[in-house]
Amino acid sequence: MEPKQQGEPKQHPPFFERLRGSLESLQDTSQTFERVVIDNLSAFTPWLAPLIPASMAYHNMIVRLDFSPVVSLLGAIAVEFLGLSAVSTALEFWKYNEDKRKTDNSAPFVVALLTGVFYVVIILTVNAMLDLTQTLEVKVAAKAMLSLLSVVAAVIIALRSQHRRRQKEISDEKAQRKTDRQKARSQGNRGVSNGSLIETYDDYVRISESRNGQGPITAEMLISEHRIPRSTAFRWQKAYRKVKQQP
Repeated sequence: MEPKQQGEPKQHPPFFERLRGSLESLQDTSQTFERVVIDNLSAFTPWLAPLIPASMAYHNMIVRLDFSPVVSLLGAIAVEFLGLSAVSTALEFWKYNEDKRKTDNSAPFVVALLTGVFYVVIILTVNAMLDLTQTLEVKVAAKAMLSLLSVVAAVIIALRSQHRRRQKEISDEKAQRKTDRQKARSQGNRGVSNGSLIETYDDYVRISESRNGQGPITAEMLISEHRIPRSTAFRWQKAYRKVKQQP
């Protein structure tokens, strides 16, 4: 008898190979399906959440406050859209303040947050307090807060408009500085003071503190020697002096 050969790999039957491939393919398909479904639900479901408080506000405006159905519908929609705008604006301002440069003005995050708080107060009053008690005082308070919706909406519009102007100024400033640097390089005339080029606020602080008692670089020097835009130069100077005045 011939001896058995050792070390030869064990061959799987073709059926089991096909089965394993089918199961792996099914697993990949199920994982892709799960990811797509969850992603879409996560994007769509938050838009359904405001329907509950909006329907409650609509019902209470008709039953408790004696509003017409049309006014109640418009009021419920306005309250929910106001809340969405307030929360979105507050989060946008918070993100901007976290990422902004040291010399950029801060966005009024607290004001945006207060508009969100006002939305919460209106919802709790119209949807909860009117069910708890229907005294004249509560009804008057609810109508008064609903009347102030236009004021809060105007504040949100003004905040967002101001923020767009703020972002445009920053974008224009960056574009202007980029153009000035490219022009200076093309002319072979790079603004130098104390042997260094100033391009950022950190550069300005570093070089100003290394001038050995000569004082910080002035805004006029930043404009004439370093081609820094006028508004940026004076803002850097003001920010530097403010830091130095702190104890």
